[in-house]
Amino acid sequence: MNQPLPEELTVYKKANVRPLGNTVLLAPLAQNMKSDGGIHLVDRYQDDRTQWVVLAVGPGYVTKKGALIAPEVKVGERVFFDDSTGTGVKFTFEDGSRWAIVNASRIQMVF
Repeated sequence: MNQPLPEELTVYKKANVRPLGNTVLLAPLAQNMKSDGGIHLVDRYQDDRTQWVVLAVGPGYVTKKGALIAPEVKVGERVFFDDSTGTGVKFTFEDGSRWAIVNASRIQMVF
């Protein structure tokens, strides 16, 4: 389901970022800063693996026979990406916003 991007995530367009190949640009969604027990969590204890939103999608990859296979995800979809293996590239823009570039095959679920 293609959903509009949250207001705070539209600033990435000013950076002129465009994924290439089979890559996807992701941003973590704002998370609750409290645990289920009511304890306030600091950033290093946040779980970034649970809620990401797709900001941009590359064109896909070309098979050996020359067919272009586009990624299955669309801009605005909320996805699950397990970054515990460290295979995604994470970086921070000047405004402090965090982003990740991952191969589309690393996205495990759309919700």
